[in-house]
Amino acid sequence: MLQEFQRPAWCQEVVVTADAAYASRANLDLIQELGYIDVVALPRTWKCANGKALKALVTHLPRGKYSQMRIPTVNTQRHWTARVYAKRARLRHLGDVTLVLSTCRRHDGPKQTKILVTNLPEMVTAREIVGVYLRRWWIGASGQGRCVPAGESPAEGKGQPLVA
Repeated sequence: MLQEFQRPAWCQEVVVTADAAYASRANLDLIQELGYIDVVALPRTWKCANGKALKALVTHLPRGKYSQMRIPTVNTQRHWTARVYAKRARLRHLGDVTLVLSTCRRHDGPKQTKILVTNLPEMVTAREIVGVYLRRWWIGASGQGRCVPAGESPAEGKGQPLVA
């Protein structure tokens, strides 16, 4: 599907977001080969370059290391409160990336922690990375450049194809 995607002329960057189910080595290699930016949730079994699993980092990181922040939601005036921890790391098959650990509640255990990995530049904050990941289902745009959810057609401009 990614190989068939044609970047529109007005598009400067493509950001691919995916859940842990789509985070295979082949998919991530293809994203890097095409030069796209990725924000991907990884399973806990992936390992750092030093051989330690991500599960060990999630399990043994003290709660005090997490920062609480409010992240705006897509269509409402509400905010989503998250506790996040960001760190630069080298993963075995991806190289240098930014790891972001995100959890919803203060006392959630390691099983409820989401592991996000991105190849965005270091100047991008953890809040922005989690915000991009929360918008992962908003992948279409109408002919007028308005974002629409996947599978929905825009209210105006019916009959125009959606571009990602």
